[in-house]
Amino acid sequence: MMFTKLVVRASWVVSVAVVCSSIACSGGSTPGSGAGGKGSLADAMGGAGSGGSAASADLSHAGLGTSGSGVAGSPTTGGAATGGSDGNGGGQAGSGLEPQGGAGGATGGGGSGGLGVRFVGFIGDGPNDDLPATSDFTTTFSECSFEPSKSMPPLPRFNECFARGIVKQMNQALRELIADAPLFHFESFEVVTDPKLAVYHSDPSSDYEAQHLQGNTYRRGNTMTFVMPSTYSGTIAGSAFNAQSLNPDFGMLAIAVPLASVQVFLHEFGHAIGFPHAGNAAGVGTFTYDGCGGVTLAPPACLCEGANYMSSGAFPDTSGCSSCAIATRSTYATPFFGPKYAAIAQCWLTRRLESSPITFLNADCFAIVGSAVATCTEAEPGAVTCACPSGQIFTVDSCTDATQTARNAAAGAACDRIKCPPPPERPGVVCEGLVGAPTIPCTCEDHSQQFYLGKDDCSTLTLANIEHFCPAP
Repeated sequence: MMFTKLVVRASWVVSVAVVCSSIACSGGSTPGSGAGGKGSLADAMGGAGSGGSAASADLSHAGLGTSGSGVAGSPTTGGAATGGSDGNGGGQAGSGLEPQGGAGGATGGGGSGGLGVRFVGFIGDGPNDDLPATSDFTTTFSECSFEPSKSMPPLPRFNECFARGIVKQMNQALRELIADAPLFHFESFEVVTDPKLAVYHSDPSSDYEAQHLQGNTYRRGNTMTFVMPSTYSGTIAGSAFNAQSLNPDFGMLAIAVPLASVQVFLHEFGHAIGFPHAGNAAGVGTFTYDGCGGVTLAPPACLCEGANYMSSGAFPDTSGCSSCAIATRSTYATPFFGPKYAAIAQCWLTRRLESSPITFLNADCFAIVGSAVATCTEAEPGAVTCACPSGQIFTVDSCTDATQTARNAAAGAACDRIKCPPPPERPGVVCEGLVGAPTIPCTCEDHSQQFYLGKDDCSTLTLANIEHFCPAP
């Protein structure tokens, strides 16, 4: 099994799929580590319908409202549903779609058919610690009551009503791209007291946070999960693996900090489907999506589509172009990127039931060196065996969080390294990693800029590639 690690920064990979997974990419972000858990039987089979529409029900009745009632569905047929109202009249009974199953839902939020969306917030253990959100949550979701944050007044505190509004936006945005988009429903909003995960450190990135947020603990089969630290340190407030599977054995997951904006949730959800950033040619360059025959996105030099959820401020002024006006992100379906994203979304829809190429560690016991992960197994207390990416074996004393630094140091000493010599024109570029790891991380002269080479492959460390990823010093 191959393990990879999420590096929460920009994400350009040489000889590896290009993945950008932050709402404000200023550095790089790529693969991560861990093992996905089994979805519950209820996820695969569908439960009793109580609200939310099934996949074939009318989108206009998928929002906030009173729940209907229903009967449990089979994996292929879903269940009949009645009742429910969102102020627009009664909804249709849905027929669950294999393998989504689920109950055929009526109108309203909170049904158990289709694909659930979970929101898991992380707060510190202080008396005033809570989950603050930006003021645009109250303006975007005016139907929600205002609950002031104790930690950051007068900002609102993130609540279930906001979460339901985000799910409604997800459904609307996907249906603007493809008519047969799967329907998502609100499943749960949970708050976890964990000071170690309450702050998302993107600059510099925290290996502990990346592993624990993106790993097995909060990932659930057939479910989209947003893990939400209370605050963030750095320029990046969200992250997601590109093009994730979504099936009974695997779930999609994204990091999104409510203190950043409403749009961070839709932005990272888009990355999880497979959407790259939106921007002009100078801002995002050319992107190639390899699935289903391939989609190439080569935006014009003078393109302004700032309303796209996938824009990240990447619209630099270029010679001969008018400046781009500031726009509120509100759609995926902008004129240039919309049709491209539609093709990617349609491909994701046909392939999301496949096994995921992303794997995660089965437990918290691991060691990290740079962008590589060594997996550790505790046979008995005081006897822990770790395996380097190359297969080398070494031992450590403990698997506890308190000894994480010691395990990292042991892996750094035991595991063989590979170092790629840069061309003489750019001696300050450093590319070094562990033998057998999925990528070799490279740091530009400006250490905030990073890119990645392929596994054990120094051949792509050319001057042309360096000039593409690293600004001239």
